[in-house]
Amino acid sequence: MFEIQPIDNEREAYLAQKRAEALVVSNVIYETLCRQLLGIEHVLAPAKLHAQAFRLIDDSEIIIIDQDQFKSYFGQDLTPMIPYTIEHEAQELWLTRGNDTMDPYGPAHYEAIRQTLMKAYRDGNLDAFLNAKRLIYKTFEAAGDTRVMSEWDFYKTESAKLIGR
Repeated sequence: MFEIQPIDNEREAYLAQKRAEALVVSNVIYETLCRQLLGIEHVLAPAKLHAQAFRLIDDSEIIIIDQDQFKSYFGQDLTPMIPYTIEHEAQELWLTRGNDTMDPYGPAHYEAIRQTLMKAYRDGNLDAFLNAKRLIYKTFEAAGDTRVMSEWDFYKTESAKLIGR
């Protein structure tokens, strides 16, 4: 079972702001923003979730989500799960503030997963969220991503702890 932490008003205000500011855009706009702001193109990396959170040199932060990927890429409409992707990215931004570098699979990433699972659980959407993650990860595994199934195991383990199994 997860430990319930006391409410941190600064953190909650920060997360609320990041959730509200997140850009959920079409694939064309997503690719344009990634190219302009990050210098990357996902067209060549389909086995990657089209969701980014990053800090610019001026310390401004942005979360961008490719809505089209959630609409059709996984064989069904997963757009109801976009708020949980935003939650994950916002949590990672919070957990990595003040860091010069970000490890995409470091402790902040896994703590952000835990916090997102807790939000999905509290919202009554844990099963739907886990089903979406399973579908996404199976799709990425089929496209050659060898890491996703170990991450899927982390989701299963942590969700079992959350619900007390």
